[in-house]
Amino acid sequence: MTEQPAQLAFFVDAFEASVRSLLDAVRHLGPQDWDRPTDLPGWSVRDVLAHLAAVESELLGRPVATPMDSYGDHVRDDFGRHMEDGVQARRRLPVTDVLAELAGTLEERVAAMRAMSADDPPVRVPAGQRWDTATLLRNRAFDAWTHEQDVRRAVGRPGDLDGRGAQLARLVMTGALPYLLVKRAGAKPGQSVRVEVSGPMSFGLTVEVGPDGRAAVVDGDARVDPTSRVRTDWETFVRLGGGRVAPEEAAVTVEGDPDLARRLLTGMAITP
Repeated sequence: MTEQPAQLAFFVDAFEASVRSLLDAVRHLGPQDWDRPTDLPGWSVRDVLAHLAAVESELLGRPVATPMDSYGDHVRDDFGRHMEDGVQARRRLPVTDVLAELAGTLEERVAAMRAMSADDPPVRVPAGQRWDTATLLRNRAFDAWTHEQDVRRAVGRPGDLDGRGAQLARLVMTGALPYLLVKRAGAKPGQSVRVEVSGPMSFGLTVEVGPDGRAAVVDGDARVDPTSRVRTDWETFVRLGGGRVAPEEAAVTVEGDPDLARRLLTGMAITP
């Protein structure tokens, strides 16, 4: 079998590392921890674990959960309803069963992921999404790491903020900034935002809208006077990108045009 391209291998490595890190983080949780609320409305710690187990089980071709009759206000679309079905189907199970399912599916899924080729479409995609193989593997890795962080915050066990999952998350979220600046923040040609993030995955980059209305990352030194400058820490940046915290509640400082910065921060969430 031909060796998997480096990009796909990186996605699989990030997925595997994040799920293993998550399983290690919850290994010694007490009974009071499983029902702790996470940053995701309606989902507890055990619900996040159930979600990951449900998705990987679905991708292995196992039966999906029966749709529910009604859903909470935190469920907003068909994709969300599909995910909620998988969680609800596991809410009556002992948490040890959920953990065992996630650990078991991990081994099978990693093997299947490593056998996937960028030239072949995936056999299954969650909720019938139209993703190619690279998109599926990237999204599963991003999902796994962001949910690992949801659980770690909920139980007060920070960690894995600079591993492979974090590296992938930085690529995904910074890669979305040009789109977000134009489509959600409504930036005009000539406007730019400098984003500076401190912490274990620190970075600084400037995104500028060109004369054609398209935005791109530019050399920060080439744009010393951006329209807006946004400073925050890595974990807050992650929570903003995951829709886990409202901009007005986030630890963010802004210089320059506050309205442009506000519009960008308001539209930062890139997760369903």
